Amino acid sequence: NRGTSDFFGLNFYTSALLFHEDKPIFPPSYDNDKDTGATSDPNWPESGSGWLKMTPFGMRKILAYIHSKYGQPRILVTENGISDRNDSLTDDHRIWYYEEYINNVL
Repeated sequence: NRGTSDFFGLNFYTSALLFHEDKPIFPPSYDNDKDTGATSDPNWPESGSGWLKMTPFGMRKILAYIHSKYGQPRILVTENGISDRNDSLTDDHRIWYYEEYINNVL
């Protein structure tokens, strides 16, 4: 119900492009029950993890959705971040990541 919580806690790292995909009924699982498949745009910037694409626009979209769907709750971003594999303090991609994600929150 709207207005029945003190805040909405959000863990957000990346976005995905979803499509319908018939899945088997057995074995029952989280992935099979969804009947969806997922992919990402090859143009999305990559990170140190294959599954983690940098999608700051997705942060803006999910915050707008939560805001409208759940009656403008106070939203706390409880997890967000980027992995890398460059073993260097020169991490311009991480700076870009946080600048873009923060700008999409504002």
